[in-house]
Amino acid sequence: FKGTWDDIPAAPTLKLHGAIVHLICHEEGKVVGLSGVDELQELSSVLAMEIYPPFLTGNYVTRTVDDERTVAGWLRLVNADEAGFRRDYERVMELMPYLFIVDRC
Repeated sequence: FKGTWDDIPAAPTLKLHGAIVHLICHEEGKVVGLSGVDELQELSSVLAMEIYPPFLTGNYVTRTVDDERTVAGWLRLVNADEAGFRRDYERVMELMPYLFIVDRC
């Protein structure tokens, strides 16, 4: 930047819409499968995502409580289009309760 202090805007300009979404596990039991992962990865706003290894198929999981130790993973959403970002964010929220398929036995 080669301007002066007065050239800097008083408020920053929004160029992109984004969020980091922590994945929540709504189930407890042995993970027998994952649902909706391919759809999540195909959303135009999803820049990156990770499901933590303890929440993958074959592992016993518990429901996410309000702490970092029980979060199941994350998604990074970024989109220049606000409507696209909101649409994808809402879809993530719709899919999340059904993400982990578990055997409760």
